[in-house]
Amino acid sequence: MKSKPYQSMSDVSRLPRQAFKFSLYVSRKYKRFAIPALIAVLLGMTLGISNTYVMKELVDALDMKDEAMWNYAMLYVGIFAISTICWRSSGFLGMHWHTNTRSESANVLYDYLSKHSSHYFSDRFAGSLATKVTNAANGVNHMLGKVLWDFLPTTLRLILSIGIAYLAKPLLALILGIWAVVFILINAFLVKKKAFLSKNSAEAYTRLKGQMVDILTNIRVVHQFARRPQEVVRVGSYVKNFKDKVIKSWTYSEFVLIFNNTLQVFLMATMMFLSLKLLQDGTLTIGEVVMMIQLSWGILDALLFIGNSMNHMMESYGEVQEALDIILHKHELVDQPNAKDLEVAHGAIKLENVSFSYEVGRPIFENFNLEIPAGQKVGLVGESGAGKSTLTQLLLRMYDVQKGRIYIDGQDIATHSMESLRRAISFVPQMSHLFHRSIRDNISYGDPETEEAEIVHAAQGARADEFIKGLSEGYDTLVGERGVKLSGGQAQRVSIARSMLKNAPILILDEATSSLDSESERMVQEALLELITDKTVIAIAHRLSTLLAMDRILVMEDGRIVEDGTHHELLELGGTYARLWKHQVGGFLIKA
Repeated sequence: MKSKPYQSMSDVSRLPRQAFKFSLYVSRKYKRFAIPALIAVLLGMTLGISNTYVMKELVDALDMKDEAMWNYAMLYVGIFAISTICWRSSGFLGMHWHTNTRSESANVLYDYLSKHSSHYFSDRFAGSLATKVTNAANGVNHMLGKVLWDFLPTTLRLILSIGIAYLAKPLLALILGIWAVVFILINAFLVKKKAFLSKNSAEAYTRLKGQMVDILTNIRVVHQFARRPQEVVRVGSYVKNFKDKVIKSWTYSEFVLIFNNTLQVFLMATMMFLSLKLLQDGTLTIGEVVMMIQLSWGILDALLFIGNSMNHMMESYGEVQEALDIILHKHELVDQPNAKDLEVAHGAIKLENVSFSYEVGRPIFENFNLEIPAGQKVGLVGESGAGKSTLTQLLLRMYDVQKGRIYIDGQDIATHSMESLRRAISFVPQMSHLFHRSIRDNISYGDPETEEAEIVHAAQGARADEFIKGLSEGYDTLVGERGVKLSGGQAQRVSIARSMLKNAPILILDEATSSLDSESERMVQEALLELITDKTVIAIAHRLSTLLAMDRILVMEDGRIVEDGTHHELLELGGTYARLWKHQVGGFLIKA
């Protein structure tokens, strides 16, 4: 049974960019857990604080040897039991609220992240981006936990404690109230810097993680060039930077704690002195003195707890905000509102007056025009920088054109969804890109709903079935990160099998055989001849001999088509293609 795909109830295009607002946004659909949990916490704290007053009455009854002391004792135990039930209820309800919200955070952020263009990912470390998603999800969970079990009950504890103190002595309640307000305002001011320091620490950790992932991904190169000691030193510099940022942030937290402890000592001394003085004057009873001391300790603990929680919350806030700042960039490519699916039955391609540049003032195409009839096989030839790969990227809509239109079967691809466009195109690159999954999973990626027999048939068509069956685990063999456990030719054939299974009407081949040895190239070429049947094909090749089966060859220079014809026609023309053919060395195109 196949699992259902994740479907977020959050509109990822409207995700808040601020950490606290984001936390509320992703948690809003779990109100059925959040509201009862909040009520349970409020009730549990209210009952717990009310027992302070019951204790005061119990102490006074004990002092007077009043029989009512038994009633107060039973009431105290009963309130304690009900309060405990409330707290445990908040635990079960909060568990569902927090875990669901953390999952929602990870889902919506990954959903948003995956919609960025390839250009976005080329400028960033994949490992760091993955870390940001998990850090943000965990940070949201931590902040909501602080609100539910720390800030909310502690704030209520302060209010109730001051209210109960007011019943005994308004003057003492006023002192406690003013002290609480001053303490909270001072700490709110102090944690602003803590948020900045925490964000710096999170950024330093992200850079460290990115460097580690980059080096480990290329560990073979490190070993081959005997650069391991230098890379250890390089990582060490990032470790030191991270350590320094953490120490700076932690040191600031410790100074805040020292400041808060000092305030705590002064308040405790003040309340103790005043309570005893009022007892001597006969203004307070012994029970009221005990209650005031209990309340003072409770308020001091609450204030200190709030100060510590603010510091800890800022660490989570910094992690979440740093992740949001990186992930929630505006998407470079977006579908138009209510974009329809592209319906491709034949695969005819037309580029009309297309202009495009990666950088302002350096155009790749200017008013470029091209028509490829459905089912035609077209080869693209030209030196590096001629615009061949850019053309295929525009067809896949990895970038949007600045001017002009691109049509497939008469439909403007800019007005249709990118997902439907890319479903209609199979792409086989020079270097195969495989997931660290089984060979079966990699092949079936072309059609996740396919049956086993179809997977094997695709592998046979790609000339991959024989070597796959020779592996110890067969189709269940894990290929390693980026397919490193397979040879180049094997990985490329798995990639071709994937495209065969996808069976899209349009096929793009980008130097699909140039990195292979002769035997692997022969087998891949055989597979490609089967793959291109009944499809519109665009094939880029520096090895011109691989284009002999094409219906048409286009020679490109500086974003322009300078020659257009079959292999024989272009040789007879005696132009650029003929010159390039003569300059072949071992079948490869070299600069003349």
